Amino acid sequence: MVENRELYIRPIKLEDLKSIWQMAFKYSNPEWKLWDAPYFPHHAMSYDDFLLQKDDWINVPNRWAVIYNDKVIGTVSYYWE
Repeated sequence: MVENRELYIRPIKLEDLKSIWQMAFKYSNPEWKLWDAPYFPHHAMSYDDFLLQKDDWINVPNRWAVIYNDKVIGTVSYYWE
């Protein structure tokens, strides 16, 4: 865990998934997509479909939750080419 009082990052937990889904996949045109890489397509999905991919999110070393005041406010990730 990397921490700075109220703001920190940590591995994603099962209880974080609902918040992540609401921010990232609930809507087909979320506002954050305006500033995201345009070459990555975005697709909305149901929460049940998102949960089918939970192993791609929980405790994955290259994808962590961003926490502020004990609330998930986003995720941070990396990939290697």
